[in-house]
Parts: sequence; C-alpha cells; structure tokens
Amino acid sequence: MRGDLVKRAMHWENYPETIGRLSASEKTGNRQALFVGNPRMGECQPPAHRNRKNKTSRPTIMIKKPLSALPLALLLLGNQPVEGQWTVTRLHPAGATFSAAQSTFDAQQAGVSTIGGKPVAGLWNGTAASWVNLKPAGSTESAAYTTNGTLQGGYARINNVNRACLWSGTAASWVDLQPASATESRVWGASGTRQVGFARISGAQRASLWSGTAASWTNLNPAGSTESQAFAASATQQVGYAIIGGVYGACRWSGSAGSWVGLNPVGSSLSTAYGTTGTQQAGFAIINDFAVASLWKGTAASWVNLNPAGANESYATANFGNLQAGFAIIADVQHASIWSGTAASWEDLSLVLAADTWADTAARGIWSDGSYIYVSGEGVVKSTGQYEALLWSRPIPAPTLTIIPAASGTVTLSWQPPMPGYVLQENPTLEPSTWEDSASGAENPVTVSTSPGRRFFRLRHP
Repeated sequence: MRGDLVKRAMHWENYPETIGRLSASEKTGNRQALFVGNPRMGECQPPAHRNRKNKTSRPTIMIKKPLSALPLALLLLGNQPVEGQWTVTRLHPAGATFSAAQSTFDAQQAGVSTIGGKPVAGLWNGTAASWVNLKPAGSTESAAYTTNGTLQGGYARINNVNRACLWSGTAASWVDLQPASATESRVWGASGTRQVGFARISGAQRASLWSGTAASWTNLNPAGSTESQAFAASATQQVGYAIIGGVYGACRWSGSAGSWVGLNPVGSSLSTAYGTTGTQQAGFAIINDFAVASLWKGTAASWVNLNPAGANESYATANFGNLQAGFAIIADVQHASIWSGTAASWEDLSLVLAADTWADTAARGIWSDGSYIYVSGEGVVKSTGQYEALLWSRPIPAPTLTIIPAASGTVTLSWQPPMPGYVLQENPTLEPSTWEDSASGAENPVTVSTSPGRRFFRLRHP
C-alpha cells in the first residue's frame, strides 16, 4: 500500500498510462496518484519577457529603528516595488488529448503530450505553437521530463524497452543512454552536462548518473539499499530516494554511491527529494500518515515542513534559488503552489485560473531569470477532464532591503522576495565609484558588525 503511494507520487510509471489506469475512486480520492513518471511533471518557461533579465536592482528599504540611532545606513535606490501579477499561458499542443510541462530552464520547457493515443516527448519555447515533437524514429512512445535549456532528458520505448535518452532540440538528435547491463532506464533530471534517473539492473531500480553517454553511467545505489532513484541534479549534487531497511528515505549524493547522505526526517515513515539547488533540497515526507511538502538544507535535522495552513497534504516537486514549486491538496482539490522557504510563504497559483473552468492544477518546475519567475505544470479542464500543460509567469518586484538591530554591536540585513542573483554591496560614502561587494555576497539574511563607522548598503543584480 505504502509502496503504491510512493510509486504514484514519484511518477514511476508512464504519466499518461498511469492516469489511464486509475479507477474513478483513485482519481478523486488519491490526488497524489495524478503524478506520473516523475513528480516533477512541470516546466517553467520564459516566454516574451526574457529581454528583461539582468537588470540592476532598485531596492527600497524598511527601517525598524531610526537611522540616526545606527552607525549603518541603507541607500534608497529607487521607487517602492509594485507587486507583479501572474499570467498563464496554455501550452497544450494542437491535436493532443493530454499534455504536461515537466521541466523548465532558460527559454525552454520539456514535457509529454498524448498524440494518437501514445505519449510523445515534446519541447516548448513558451507557447503552444512552439511545440516540437521529440519522438525518435523507431520508438512507440516517449516522454521528456527535464531540460537544462539546451539538452532534454527522458525516455523512448524501442523494441518494447524503455530506454533513458537525451535530445538536443529535435527528434533526430536522440542519444541512447541505456547502460549495457540494464533492462530499463529513464532520465528524470539534468543539470549542465549531467543527467540523473534510474536503470533497472538485475530486476531492481538503481539511482543513476550520466554525463551524456551510455558509457558514462554511474550506479548511485548506496550500500544496503534494495532500490533507489535520482530525480534531480545541480552542478554538484543529486537527490532522490533510497530504500534502506524497508524505509523509503529522501537522500542526496555528490557523484558516487559512497557519497549518499540520508535526509529522512525524524518521525517520517517515507520521504523523497525531487529538487535540489546544491544547497537546498525539496520534496515531501509522510508525517502522521499525511504527505507534507518539505525542504532540507543538506541534513535530515534541517527539515522544514512547508505544508500550508488548511491543506490536507502537499508536495514540493522542484526548486530554484530560494523558491519551491509543487501543489497542495485542499478539500480534495490540487492547487498549484509555490513557496519561499516556509509554510507561511505559500502562494496558490490556481487562483489565477477561472474556478469554473479549471479543476486540479499542479506545478512541476520553477525557474527565474532574475526579472521574472516561471512555473510550469498542468491543469484539468472541467468541461473535458483533459490535462493541459500550463506556464505561469510573473515579474519580480525589486527586493525590499531591511535593516534591524540584532545582538549587541550587530545588525541584520535581509531582503524580500529572496530571489537568487542579488549581491549585497557596501560603501563608507555615497561616492559612486567606491561601492564594493560585501564579504557576505548573496547570503540572505546576514548579520554584520556596526563597526567600523557608518556604512551604506545596497543590492546589486549582476
């Protein structure tokens, strides 16, 4: 029973096929069953706004104590930021009966659509019309689960075998990653030149790492584990789960089976990590028989419960910078969601959609160019019951830089929203040529000494 829950939540089966096999009671009673292939079903894609990237920050400030009482100052560089509004783009390709945007990076989304009754890997660039069919010649079905902006990863079924593969934007670019000893494999995630997923070896799924070729395959299955999968990667880290002692536990690796570190929090009977930034991991944990969206910072003890107030259950399926994406189940309905590190920061993305048109929604991927946030996923059209790929986007207001007194002789500087890419700078004067990056760099929040003398602070976005 518990194993079935995990398999559904982790998309171990083909996405369209899994949904097709669910009974009516499962569809209404087990919303986590709507995950397919990999819970990271969504991709964020940047449509028409990417020309705004890398703009200089113009933060405002909030002072909890008069500046005259502090030997530090914050420099007001611009106007009060205006809260951005979400917009939604339907990515559903013409002729499809199902679609889901599984991953996003840079100007690209990867996912799967049902065409002619079969799952087909596909690629978007922010619009439905941009969809590219990635199904390789000779395959009967395929799906793309991840993109790094240049390469897409997933699987293709050839001669009745699901084979992990890579594309570089076209069906003809397909590269087979199946290890020689495997009977099945898939790519779930990618970062840079590395791909992660699983390969079935001697009948068991083994977390796997590739670097673009079948010959580069590395078995990440840790000692004592009967089964494992890797779902996401950063430049230095891989995350997923391993079954050790009968317990499905979230974990991370750094390139080898021996580097395995368990993340299963105390009190959890099951957990999985679906996303990583290299320093933060996102996923879910079963606590008191309920799934709760979860965030870690490298250790089991660092676990943070992201389940929002009023939610029955929730899952974090991806993360980028200090943001997490996923969905929360409220009154038996899935709500596409994002967080910024706490349960209280939860934002319901389904509110952007017309309630009389859309039912369940879910976010599967998240990415930002520093000026916009992009969230990819899918929603169910009430009138047809059809799943359609969706892309949410929103401009990012300039962060508000705040200074408050801390312990004796120190103050704490922080900024909201906590978007990646911003660097704290300081200056003993307001001379334009003497601004320097603070030693803390992008750390947020940061506590600094009030000596020596007066200093001015600002944020810079490279």
